[in-house]
Amino acid sequence: MVAVVADLRSDGTELPTLYLPLQQHYVSNVTILARAAGSQPLAGQLRAVIGGMDPRLPPAAPQTLESQLVNGPVETQLRVATAVAGSVGLVGLLLAAIGLYGVTAHAVTRRTREIGIRLSLGAARADVVGLILRQGMTLVTIGAAIGSVLSLGAGRILAARFGDPTGSLPVFLTAALLFLLVGLIACYMPVRRATRISAVEALRYE
Repeated sequence: MVAVVADLRSDGTELPTLYLPLQQHYVSNVTILARAAGSQPLAGQLRAVIGGMDPRLPPAAPQTLESQLVNGPVETQLRVATAVAGSVGLVGLLLAAIGLYGVTAHAVTRRTREIGIRLSLGAARADVVGLILRQGMTLVTIGAAIGSVLSLGAGRILAARFGDPTGSLPVFLTAALLFLLVGLIACYMPVRRATRISAVEALRYE
């Protein structure tokens, strides 16, 4: 069979393209693109055409382009990479929250003697708790703000390279709120314990 196809775009450096019948140049992996007229199904017609060419050919497995784009190998690798990156991010977020709690709680616990002195001089427990919370949360808020700004900057750099990530701002805000909550708990729990002990015990605390 000899036929002529339409002109192909070329930069002049490619060799002439030859199309051979499938019987003469068999390739085990062949992709056939077909367009249906309206909503007419093509699966049965494709199988009939392929079977008419050679009954020994394996049956076709028709797929739509939409399903190929969603379930293709590249998309599967991207989903796996996204899942791994998300898991690593969650572990990092958990470790950061644990570290923030430990550092903040340690800093507040070291002020137990100061709390005892304030209580022995007549300061109200609520005033002492409020003072420690304000001072501790100020540092946590500054750290969360700096981290959010750096995260937004890093997100813009990655967006310029890999495209605009969807939903990045809510993720950053959620992480900042989580750190603020962890910092609040880390400040409140030690100062609450310190104000419940007697002033003499607090003064003896090292």
